[in-house]
Amino acid sequence: MELYQKPYFTLFSEICNTIESLETILQTNSLPEPVKNTLLEQVKNLKNTQQQTEEYLISKPYF
Repeated sequence: MELYQKPYFTLFSEICNTIESLETILQTNSLPEPVKNTLLEQVKNLKNTQQQTEEYLISKPYF
C-alpha cells in the first residue's frame, strides 16, 4: 500500500463505522422525528461524500 493510501483507507474505514453507528441509532424508535431526519440526512451526506472521494481517488491513481 502506498504511503498516501493508508491514511485514506483509515479515513474511509472510520467513515463506514460512523455510518453504521448512525444507522444503528436510527433503528431505535425512541428518537424524535426531527432528530431522525437530521441523522438520515447526515448518513446520506457521508455516503455521498465517501463515494465521490473514492471515485476521485480511483480516477487519479498517482494522487
